[in-house]
Amino acid sequence: MKREFLEELGLDKPIIDAIMSEHGKSVSSLKDKCKDIEEKDGIIASLTAERDGLLSSLSEESARHAAFKSGIIDGIVKDARPSSTLAEKELRRVLSECDGASIKAELEKIMDSDPDAFKSDKISRPFFCAFNTADATASQLNYRSVR
Repeated sequence: MKREFLEELGLDKPIIDAIMSEHGKSVSSLKDKCKDIEEKDGIIASLTAERDGLLSSLSEESARHAAFKSGIIDGIVKDARPSSTLAEKELRRVLSECDGASIKAELEKIMDSDPDAFKSDKISRPFFCAFNTADATASQLNYRSVR
């Protein structure tokens, strides 16, 4: 609002001053609200960028987890030595649906339900080992004996 507009309406100077004072208070209050909104917009943009980065990181970790789980399942299937493609597919399907704690139990259920489908004895527990096998004989590489 401009003072000239009020003067053209024929208002006296004290009345114009009172109107301009009240108008100034209203405008000041609105400016404060706009400033708060702009700050909140900045915070929202920052949090959105952080969220997007975390989603990207989660996606990458999920892919690494899937690859790691696939390697675990490959090792278990290799050790179980299924005698048919059907037994191998069923073993892979069941193990892929398991979490880490239940893989052993599911593997034992599968092997107990159809012992002829697997060439080896029941696996006592899935595990991973990293050692140099160059000096070991075949009998020393029995994974069930490694604890």
